[in-house]
Amino acid sequence: MAFTQDVSSWSGLSTANPHTLNHTCGSNAKLLVLNIFIGGKTARTGADPTYGGIPFTKIDSYASGETGNEMWYLVNPSSGTYQISVGNTGARRIALTAISFNASTGAIITLDASSRRSATTANPSTNITTNYPNEVIVQHWSSGLNTIKGTPTGVKIVLCDVGNYGTASQYLLTTDATTYSVGWSGVATSDDYILINAAFREYIPLSITPVFKYWDGTQWVEAKAGSIKYWDGASWQVVKAGAMKVYIDGEWKIVQFNG
Repeated sequence: MAFTQDVSSWSGLSTANPHTLNHTCGSNAKLLVLNIFIGGKTARTGADPTYGGIPFTKIDSYASGETGNEMWYLVNPSSGTYQISVGNTGARRIALTAISFNASTGAIITLDASSRRSATTANPSTNITTNYPNEVIVQHWSSGLNTIKGTPTGVKIVLCDVGNYGTASQYLLTTDATTYSVGWSGVATSDDYILINAAFREYIPLSITPVFKYWDGTQWVEAKAGSIKYWDGASWQVVKAGAMKVYIDGEWKIVQFNG
């Protein structure tokens, strides 16, 4: 199972401290991404974002031109409805976009790569290079455009005018480990913007159960609990609680046993 969208939620411009947004994660949600738009280039101040009291991890934050842009994420968010809280002691005008994603049962989610571009052009876009196939790329666009419009490379999460600015988010499901250009077409007007990308990977950890065998003097026998034996010079003795060394890959390694 690759990434699939769970749900998204949105909260418009507010100067409240904290600025809050309720978000409901489904039972299979493994990743929650929070995009913060800031009207004006003065950075937000205040407490880091939380979801139900659990802190997010910051990917990037940047302010330039007419806007500021932040992206945060949380792995394995609690299922159910919880409040996202974002500190705003400077009373900045901020808007919030949250999106959660489903992933495979037992999967581990990691941040693979991120990128950012700040420029003044039409059709804003930026590149991001992934290291693994089947990732999800999330992008947040903060723009000085008074009227924001455009067609995303991937799937639109939100595209919204906020006062004299614009904010938009999208995601793209990848197939290969390569460089992707992610952005918005059909944006004829050149204006300042910030794009932040983040690529996330899911993988199922290998589960290896080692099998130890010992020579009982006649044949190799699989070692059960408490059954590893050693030759004391007269007879075979069962290894009790303690440790023994095994020569593996060119070095001696200690193996612990419980009696």
